[in-house]
Amino acid sequence: MKRIFILIALVLVLLPLSLFATNVQEVIPTNSPIYSMIKALYAEVGFAPPFMSLPMTVGEVEDILSYIPEQNSPLVEKCYLNK
Repeated sequence: MKRIFILIALVLVLLPLSLFATNVQEVIPTNSPIYSMIKALYAEVGFAPPFMSLPMTVGEVEDILSYIPEQNSPLVEKCYLNK
């Protein structure tokens, strides 16, 4: 009985975690235009471009884009739409 209770408790705890997990480890190919967009975006807002070792993952790109303040710029909107 105790084993069944522990098993049910584990399922109830782990199931929601697996349902809401996201995989941000997808690698973006090196020929993707997102890399040049990020450099242009950083130049447009006046920041030094980040150090980028290619290829990058989706999570790394999201992290780099999170440092850019959202503005009403067509380039900013284009980079955020291509995530």
